[in-house]
Amino acid sequence: MTHAFNPAPDAATLPQPAGLAPRQAPLSRPPSFVHLAAVLASAAALAVMLPGCGSSSTPAEPPVADNPPPPPPPPPPPSVAISGVVADGPLQGATACYDLNDNGACDAGEPTSAATPADGSFTIQVLTPDAGQHAVIVNVPATAVDQTTNAAIGTALTFKAPATGNGGVQSVFVSPLTTMVLGQMQATGNSATEAAAFIQAQAGLSVSPLGDFTGSSDGQRQAALVARLAVQTQVALASAMAPRLGQADAGGGTIVQADIQAAVASALRSALPALAAAANAPAITGATNVQAALVAAAQDLLTTQPTLDTAAALATVATDKLPSALPAASATATAALRGFSYTDAGNWTYRVMTSDASDNTPDGAGLVRFQDIHKAATAGVISTWGFGTLEARKGDLHWNGSAWVGCPLGLRSTQTQRDAAGRSTYDYCNGHEKGSSTRSVIDIAGLTLASVITTKIRSFPGDDNGVDYANWGPANLGALGSVTFPAGAQLFYQTTVPTFNAWAYDVTSPVTTFGPAAAAGGDTTVNDTLACGRAFTGAISASNVATLEELVANNPGNLCRVNLQTDAGGASLNPNIWWSASSVSLGTVAGGAALPAGTGTFFTTSANLRVAFTGGNALKYFSCHVRTNGSSARNCNEVGTGTFAITATQADGRVMTFNNLPAIAQRLNFERVFVQRGGTVYFGYRNASNITRSTIRLNLPAANALFSTLGMAPITP
Repeated sequence: MTHAFNPAPDAATLPQPAGLAPRQAPLSRPPSFVHLAAVLASAAALAVMLPGCGSSSTPAEPPVADNPPPPPPPPPPPSVAISGVVADGPLQGATACYDLNDNGACDAGEPTSAATPADGSFTIQVLTPDAGQHAVIVNVPATAVDQTTNAAIGTALTFKAPATGNGGVQSVFVSPLTTMVLGQMQATGNSATEAAAFIQAQAGLSVSPLGDFTGSSDGQRQAALVARLAVQTQVALASAMAPRLGQADAGGGTIVQADIQAAVASALRSALPALAAAANAPAITGATNVQAALVAAAQDLLTTQPTLDTAAALATVATDKLPSALPAASATATAALRGFSYTDAGNWTYRVMTSDASDNTPDGAGLVRFQDIHKAATAGVISTWGFGTLEARKGDLHWNGSAWVGCPLGLRSTQTQRDAAGRSTYDYCNGHEKGSSTRSVIDIAGLTLASVITTKIRSFPGDDNGVDYANWGPANLGALGSVTFPAGAQLFYQTTVPTFNAWAYDVTSPVTTFGPAAAAGGDTTVNDTLACGRAFTGAISASNVATLEELVANNPGNLCRVNLQTDAGGASLNPNIWWSASSVSLGTVAGGAALPAGTGTFFTTSANLRVAFTGGNALKYFSCHVRTNGSSARNCNEVGTGTFAITATQADGRVMTFNNLPAIAQRLNFERVFVQRGGTVYFGYRNASNITRSTIRLNLPAANALFSTLGMAPITP
């Protein structure tokens, strides 16, 4: 027999054991779930107790108890310890904190360590959920003692290290190099891994910039010297900027101490290759008093490296404080007028970045596009091209990772849409340069054209498109009268940080040689039949170099002495050594040399950097005087040694690169390479990365208002 069960009884009699009177469910309301469950449990218990109709008399098996649940895990500790070391050399008397609000400073209420002992160690207790999520900041007072020098550092500094990104017990090394890694992350949006790899490459280190460099390996010693030189340069640069405290900045605000700190940090990252080259020079590595050598090198860097320019660094920080340029609500045509020079209606030049409505419509990857346009008028003849300040260089080719390509007029570059902070990442000209940029904006509607050019553009440091900002715009500002900018007119301040530049070469500049006989050198004042002498006088013509091996063989660095020379400006040095037959140029640094005594203006103040190959893949670097008449290289001095490497690319390309370049080479703002293609070797280059560039641009309504006033054709994206 079976017992029927109604899952939702309504005034029904529930099953009861035999011999018992049925129990009537209440009629006033349905049973509650709890009540029903209790009733069902009772019924089930009774059913087990009674044998059913036709059932066996064998008793039911007892129920099997469920396995007991595992015990819960122990609660996490309320806090974990972050341990670490702060070092230039190990620093005693510094204090570390955990930057919970990510503002780059130690604030009240943030976890803080005790003062560091002699080994620079510290411990910070932080709440478990915060572990690995924030940067470590170390305040180093002027009284802190550097254990490497056993002396107080004399200037208050702040070092930082990025979050490790993992929980549990933390360990962190904090140094000038980790500070640069965090700064690179904040400037570009890179991850800690990406930023560390970039800083390591910029400094030419064999060890990670996040690692402890207080050991004794060659890589650690090199990293330590770079870090110590960075500190001395930081101190010198901050001192140079100190008089600007409280003055007006380039954005119309006031320079505060935080601005100086930010400007110094940005400039140091830009100058990192120069710092590394100087730290590796014999003046430091061979010094008996390393600390004194570091101080001297820092002062020299301050006066010679453009990347450590005080005004430019402060201008970048000032513009970063301005309101961000937010993306337009709808896709419309836009433009940004950059370097602009105007003499008259028939003679002018400018560069503009344009985007039509379709360019400003994001594609499937969320990218928008822009076109680079250069225009120039010479005696009324207008030229238009896409790449390069000079039209003659519009045909440059670069290696984009899979092919040698150019940047023709009409090519669209890509970038991400700007975020709320005005930041975007870009890929310029199909892999020629990649990086990030931040755009700030001010409204100039209603202001006169002349006043904006005078007070905002011409007061800005630097240049763009070969035009110094001091000379930007029409030579005669009176021609603008009292015309004002229209509604919608804006001035953009754009800060750009390149993180990658491709190998490229000038297709119009093959490398030439006078041949192996001339490369042998000699003293032509004794034997005027020597080949190097005949090459010097033009009796032997130069021919194009076909291979990189030929380039190496014909530039061994042998001296070629020629007769003393004089001209209307002065006289050559004696002995007069000509280097063009046995070494090859890496570039010329303006202001890189002093005029030799007694030579008048026979030489310029530029320094021509050259390289000679000394066997295997070894080489020597030279800094040479440059003759005013003819620009030939004379009387070179050795400034370093290094090696070269040759990399093969697809599409018949081979590229020669150099390492351990001397510090003066960093003033070129590009790295010389040589490119072999199609049976010819060309002068090539790779533009410097991580050099922060700040530029000013007028938007489309502002640019066209200016052009209309000058009678120029409008910009039409």
